[in-house]
Amino acid sequence: MNRTPHLRETIAKNIRDNLDFGRLEFILLDYNSSDGCEFFVKKELGEFIEKGILNYYKTTEPRFFHHSHSRNMAFRLATGDLICNVDADNFTGFGFAYYLDKVFSENEGIFLATGRSCSDLFGRVTMRASDFYNIRGYDERMTGYGFEDLDLINRLSSSGLKRINIADQSYLGVIRHGNWERICNKPESMFLDSILVKQIDFYSSLLIFLMKNGDLYSGTVLDNSCRHAADPFAELESIDFPYEYSLLEESWTTGHWDRDEDGIRLFYGGQTKSLRGGISSYYLRDDSSTFFIVESGTDMAEEGLFFQSQLFNRAIMRLNSAKKTEKVNASGFGQGIVSRNFDDGHFINLHYGNGIQMATQFNLL
Repeated sequence: MNRTPHLRETIAKNIRDNLDFGRLEFILLDYNSSDGCEFFVKKELGEFIEKGILNYYKTTEPRFFHHSHSRNMAFRLATGDLICNVDADNFTGFGFAYYLDKVFSENEGIFLATGRSCSDLFGRVTMRASDFYNIRGYDERMTGYGFEDLDLINRLSSSGLKRINIADQSYLGVIRHGNWERICNKPESMFLDSILVKQIDFYSSLLIFLMKNGDLYSGTVLDNSCRHAADPFAELESIDFPYEYSLLEESWTTGHWDRDEDGIRLFYGGQTKSLRGGISSYYLRDDSSTFFIVESGTDMAEEGLFFQSQLFNRAIMRLNSAKKTEKVNASGFGQGIVSRNFDDGHFINLHYGNGIQMATQFNLL
């Protein structure tokens, strides 16, 4: 969704770098972009569509970007025995398709991923289509940013598959960019009013996200590096790497808020809190605690939103890992309606019925 500037740099090069493999299809899913993606594909990539190398699908249903759902939808549209996710900012490198074919031809019971040093490339996961369907895709409960790929990797491993990391750096090119582009199409990024920050001590702060629709999310954020400095025996959370920040609570506390003539009122955790002031900070009427205001659109707000978005997914991943969950999405995955190659009169309905994933084609009368 809205990553056409990256596609302009990557997709044609990726196709040409693998064109001589032959038994290959590229699928581009336009997840209701509003940045001219369809015009770009028509103008710049039409030759690949005409040759049957590229299939361009578009869905106009989503209002916001959903990593897990969009990837599941794209993978369901794939027809190959092997499927590989290539994010819009990724370069496959020359001969990547030959490399994948060789590795999977020589090994059974495997999947490919990237190493821990490739955080911008965690999404590059390759597996047999049968293994993807066996674990029922990416977990669509993950509506935030990040960890959906790590969760997929964990569940592929739990299903008995062996992980092989892509070692050749020529296959691991990426366009570096900031976090805002990662979360800008998420609802929390579009509807943030402000963030309230109350410092508790030098490694923990209370954060309250105020949304324009009156919702709020509250939690205590821990700076793990400072926490570890205070107590070198404190255990840092980790999967393959320590997290810079974590949440003290199991999840965000939800509630709502509104304005009154003296400031704002917060309703969450069974309590009502009245905050006064409102220029650069609020103070709590009961004990004069200070809450600093972080306005939306600032670098600090972007960092807070990025963390808030990640943490929701991280909690689901940890739960799946603790329960050794392999299969998710009991009610189906990657569902929705798409058009193919600009045919606005002919649609494909990806749905779920009789316990299996189904695709029905229909014409718009």
